[in-house]
Parts: sequence; C-alpha cells; structure tokens
Amino acid sequence: MTQTKYISATPTIMSGDPVIVGTRVPISRILFLLKEGYTLEAIHEEYPHIPTEILAGAIDEVIAVIKHTLHAKKVSQV
Repeated sequence: MTQTKYISATPTIMSGDPVIVGTRVPISRILFLLKEGYTLEAIHEEYPHIPTEILAGAIDEVIAVIKHTLHAKKVSQV
C-alpha cells in the first residue's frame, strides 16, 4: 500500500489505481474532470462526499509528485 495524506494506492482497491483516501474515486477521474473544465466546486457536486479541501490537497500532491519525478537533472558536460 502506498499512501500520502490525500491519495492512496492499494492492490485490493480499484486494482491499485491511486484514489482519494477513504474513497474509491480515482485521482485520474478528478484530473480528467479538471481537464474537461470542471471547477473544484463542480467536482465536489459530482462527489459530494469529498470536501473541496481534500480535492485541492490531492491535486497539490499530484503536482508535487510530477515536479519531483520529472525535475530536470543536472547534466554533466563532456
């Protein structure tokens, strides 16, 4: 099991896809809705059991993971 404050990935829940902690809502679904132009408030209307603060926190965690994973490495000169 992998878990941050807002995102969890467990092999027995949604086949291990990362979800909002305590739910079965995939973080990929939240990102898809953002891409489609949904606001956090509109996403909250779709998933009223997830507070907007948790949605925002999960999105911030995704951003942090991407920044950490894809951060440019210093290239040595030959």
